[in-house]
Amino acid sequence: MQIHRQFNRLFIGKILLSGSNFLILLLLSNFFPEALAGEYFFQVTIVATIAILLGLGTDNSLFYFISKNILSVSNLLALAWKLLWIVAAIAGLILCFFYFDLIPHPAYLIFSGAYVFSLLVQNIFNAIFSSRMQGWKLQAVNFTINLLFCVYLLADIFFNGSGNMKLLLFVFYGVNFLTTIIVLLLIYASADFPCTRLPSAKTIRQLFKFGSLPYISNSIFFLGANIDLFFIKYFCNPKLTVYIQAVKIFQVFCSVTYLLYYPFMGKILRASKEEAVESLLSTGRIVIAGLLLLLLPFYLLCYYFLDKIFPHATPEMFKMLLILSVAIIATSTAYLYTSYFVATKKYRQNIISSVIFLVTVVVLCVLLIPAIGVYGGVISYSVAIVFSLIFDMAYIVRSVNVRFSDAFFLKKEDLKIIKSII
Repeated sequence: MQIHRQFNRLFIGKILLSGSNFLILLLLSNFFPEALAGEYFFQVTIVATIAILLGLGTDNSLFYFISKNILSVSNLLALAWKLLWIVAAIAGLILCFFYFDLIPHPAYLIFSGAYVFSLLVQNIFNAIFSSRMQGWKLQAVNFTINLLFCVYLLADIFFNGSGNMKLLLFVFYGVNFLTTIIVLLLIYASADFPCTRLPSAKTIRQLFKFGSLPYISNSIFFLGANIDLFFIKYFCNPKLTVYIQAVKIFQVFCSVTYLLYYPFMGKILRASKEEAVESLLSTGRIVIAGLLLLLLPFYLLCYYFLDKIFPHATPEMFKMLLILSVAIIATSTAYLYTSYFVATKKYRQNIISSVIFLVTVVVLCVLLIPAIGVYGGVISYSVAIVFSLIFDMAYIVRSVNVRFSDAFFLKKEDLKIIKSII
């Protein structure tokens, strides 16, 4: 029941956050030049990828260490403070290089670095809030960021409407940075303990050691999940905005089930081996059944209203969303298996699964996107994530002697859980 209560709170927060993300997509798609939305999200994705790579797996290890009382909130806040000084020093160095004509355009580097800092510190926020079963607070932070950016977009539409790409990025990165700093200061102010004690060198080594293997698998998976954008931009650049619009709608669906990732990991950490496997299979079955019920009304809404919501939408966009229906179910279920493997320290399984995913995506993108355009991108991702999920399921079936059908079809005990949630 505890995981269900956490999910209910997170779900409400995610609905608001997804709504604000969708509003940004609508404003960029409807009131600015057609190609701007695609280019904007492409640039943000590049910087977010850099942040993932620089995170070095701390998104998982911070949560694990604070849940096991190896790290304290004081330690995490001290780390965030140290990270802020490092970023400030780098920004100062960039300005010095610019002063001596060693690099051009320092503003882009500084604002991008500020956004990377924001994403890294949000890993710390996530560990603190999730360990207190208050993961919704990080959503509130991101919701505030999106609302502030929407206010800027509305002001730009009203007064100008030209949509300067660099200015849009600077405002978004800047709002992220300022909001992150304010939240960090509020946490500092509310803390009733000193927040200047860094964890020991031994603990930091353990932190990175614990996160290293999940970092490899998560980085490979994240790269595979976004590499199609680079192929689309190269081979089908005029279609980039339409493709990203479809992908963003797909991500809204998947982001709701991703809410289970950390609460589910916490449950697995506290469970016995048998309970953990049963929880994985049961939660997976419920997620699959729930998505199947939601997809039909979702596609009916898309069929009748997609072209009204997105004026530049083409029949290709709806067809891409149809193809992605398989990917929605597979991706949402794969989150649970990834969380289970991290919690049970089966890192090798996660790495092999992510490599299967990346290799399949790259090979299919190379073969399909030049041949059939944007459809090749969504087919590549869908096939790759299904292959990866089947590999994960096969491992569970083989290791605990259950049937493949146990991972898909609802059982009586699942219905009792659903009834208790409703």
